[in-house]
Amino acid sequence: MRFSDLNCFVDLSCFKDGTFYEQALDELAIDELLNCLSRIEWIDGKNARHDAYQRLQLAAEQAAINGWIRDSRQLLPHEEAAPLEGMMIADFECSERAAILFALNQGLSLLETITLKRSDLRSMALTPAAAQIVSRLTPHLHCQWLFWYECNGSPVPLSCLPARWRQRMPMNWEHFAKAYHGVKTAPASTANIA
Repeated sequence: MRFSDLNCFVDLSCFKDGTFYEQALDELAIDELLNCLSRIEWIDGKNARHDAYQRLQLAAEQAAINGWIRDSRQLLPHEEAAPLEGMMIADFECSERAAILFALNQGLSLLETITLKRSDLRSMALTPAAAQIVSRLTPHLHCQWLFWYECNGSPVPLSCLPARWRQRMPMNWEHFAKAYHGVKTAPASTANIA
């Protein structure tokens, strides 16, 4: 049985962008599920993650009852577990988290990311994760920017994001991006570059 077969018990389409979606249940790694749950939280917030986890729990219990897996815990990461990067960016606004995740997945700086226009996407090769983020963004009729927020009823680009990063984060953007991708970094410098 594949993970996607669990949809016969409960709608698990919130996991469809996970690399494991068509994978056999006995080959599934808990870390992949955890990363997908974290991505759901980063993009849509804690309530969306909780809902996804509850759906996964129901499907896992039914799969165990039907003999598809030996135990429901085989599919259930600890609900509160989250990678450090997710906890660190959780306090940013939803549009800021989307921009941060897009930058990480595309290998861009925050400045490059916040200056992107929707028209720039035509010439970009997007990673699957970045494409998922873009597909979930709400475009504004009177806004050319890819990442924006509403200020006094008008769309405004996220031009303050690099400064907010420097104020809120314990490490500069370069070191954070390397840590996110699992690259060993030299000891952190005192300079904060976003």
